[in-house]
Amino acid sequence: MASGTEVYLLLFQKKWLNGKYNFFTLDSVPYYRVYNINMQDQIFTIGQVAKETGIGIETIRYYERMKLMPQPKRSLSGYRQYCPTCIQRLKFIKNAKELGFSLKEISSFLSLRVKGKSKCADVKKRTDRKIDEIDEKIKRLQDIKRSLKRLSEKCINGNAPLSQCPILEEFNS
Repeated sequence: MASGTEVYLLLFQKKWLNGKYNFFTLDSVPYYRVYNINMQDQIFTIGQVAKETGIGIETIRYYERMKLMPQPKRSLSGYRQYCPTCIQRLKFIKNAKELGFSLKEISSFLSLRVKGKSKCADVKKRTDRKIDEIDEKIKRLQDIKRSLKRLSEKCINGNAPLSQCPILEEFNS
């Protein structure tokens, strides 16, 4: 290593202090000094955010247009600049979507956080409503499955011409 150059070594542990990520780095030898780099000050490109969250770039832009994400600051050259809070918000959106919530429902969850007057009971109520919707969907899918099994059982001769297919005849009735 060249003398006088600072080499930043990321310590193995992230520390959560005052609601912000902090990383500590060291100077190169022979005079060690510790630097505290606040993650809140770190800026990410849309590509870095996409990689970190597993969400596509176009999807991130879509979330911005749908007002699920705040409009990011722009660099002098016009590139979007994201902070760690944006990454957390995108992970929130992704996790809620994976649990079956629509973007409209996710937006209402996000607005609950902003209002500050909401309670956990409000979130539970919405979650219970989603459970009821899922139970109803499961019931409908089970009905469809039973109907398809009955249709499949009507087809005794798989070698019959299409004009005599009982499944297609059932669709016509």
